[in-house]
Amino acid sequence: MRFGVVWQSKVNSQKMSKINIEIREIENGWVVEESYFGDETFLKRFVDAEKKVNKILQNFKKEIQNN
Repeated sequence: MRFGVVWQSKVNSQKMSKINIEIREIENGWVVEESYFGDETFLKRFVDAEKKVNKILQNFKKEIQNN
């Protein structure tokens, strides 16, 4: 199994930022590969969003465990 997420921001044709995260299953677990290029403002916005997403995922995990 393999899935991935791409966040991309294009300010104009000269400047683009991109974060790529790919998660794939291997024989005994999972591998996460990350790549990033772009400006620091985009990265800061991504880190802020990542914190929110992690909190949502933690709540979702708790709910699954309770059911």
